[in-house]
Amino acid sequence: MTSSVLRLCACGSILFFSSFSAQAQHSRLPTTPPTNPFAAVDKLALQLPDSAAHSTRGIARYITATFTSDTDKARAIYIWLARNIRYDVEKASQITLRHDSEENILRETLATRMGVCQQYADLFTDIAIRVGLPAYTVSGFTKQADYVDYIPHAWCAAQLNGSWYLFDPTWGAGYTHAGRFVQRTNNAYFKVKAAQFITNHMPFDPLWQLQAYPITARQFSIGKISNLERKVPFSFADSIQLYQRQDTLVRLQAVTRRIQQNGIQDPVVYNKLVSIRQQMENYRVHQHNAAIHSYNEVVHLYNGSIFSFNKFIEYRNAQFLPKKTDEELTGMIYAEVQKIKLVQEKMAGLPAEGVGPAERGQLQQQIQEIADKILEQQAFVAKYCATGKLLRRTLFASYMWYGRPLN
Repeated sequence: MTSSVLRLCACGSILFFSSFSAQAQHSRLPTTPPTNPFAAVDKLALQLPDSAAHSTRGIARYITATFTSDTDKARAIYIWLARNIRYDVEKASQITLRHDSEENILRETLATRMGVCQQYADLFTDIAIRVGLPAYTVSGFTKQADYVDYIPHAWCAAQLNGSWYLFDPTWGAGYTHAGRFVQRTNNAYFKVKAAQFITNHMPFDPLWQLQAYPITARQFSIGKISNLERKVPFSFADSIQLYQRQDTLVRLQAVTRRIQQNGIQDPVVYNKLVSIRQQMENYRVHQHNAAIHSYNEVVHLYNGSIFSFNKFIEYRNAQFLPKKTDEELTGMIYAEVQKIKLVQEKMAGLPAEGVGPAERGQLQQQIQEIADKILEQQAFVAKYCATGKLLRRTLFASYMWYGRPLN
């Protein structure tokens, strides 16, 4: 049977999600073996109650409670997506800009039970992580019937029992024919080893080839799936461990470097690099804005602490009249201590970006000055409460507050 294989909607940037499509190319799908070794797992997975299927968290809870082995958990995710999410052919033929968060998009996909490859892959990855499987969404391009389709596609990598495998939940769900989606589970794209997967899936980042000798995009296009000419083997396992520890910006920089080293002759690879550079710029802007917001939050808390402490000083200036109990006085100054501690904690956690060292240092000094004054008043309250009531008024000697006597 000849059919058109599902195509990718291109991955979006950090700030928005985009989807692109082109006319599907014809290719013969690999045949699914007549027997299914996962029949028992599939039966249980497909009994997932609808009440749990509205969020990846709910799906993950059911899978975790039902299955114990890594392979069974991964299979449960794969088969549930294949049987419950339909490929959105109409969306695949449109260009859409999505400003929603990834969480909202996944929630919408589960609500409509429709999506394109990015949603299939992101759902698989999100659920896998929630059930305890290290997993990542991988982007790249594909080949069917010796034809390289340079439209981006998305699939997944997941670690099962210490080893990495590849999954394509989109192609596992069915195929398109005559502009319509035909739902037909295909086990050929479940838990695939790297050497087999590279025959028709080429990731932009060679890390996700999961091979000691990754091939170039050019070698992929001509059907050369080994690269033994490479003299120094690539330790992808160590690189993945490092990848897992890297923050977003460092990770994107490393991805860019690996893609460049692997060759960028093809326009689709170049376009991916442009997209990554835009993601890095968006990330820097986001971090800068977040740093400014955090700094402004500290200033707001600091000003609030100053205002509140001034109220206490006014009350002290009135020699604690009208009278309060010792417990109430102690509680008043304790509240001021807690407020300035919160300001100090927020200040200590400020990111380095966004605010110059001089401005940061000035704010730090001002916070420390008010903190010292608050502790001084806490000591005074403690002394006041420990003094006999007849002698307490003698404690109100002249006290300077910002250059002015309080009494």
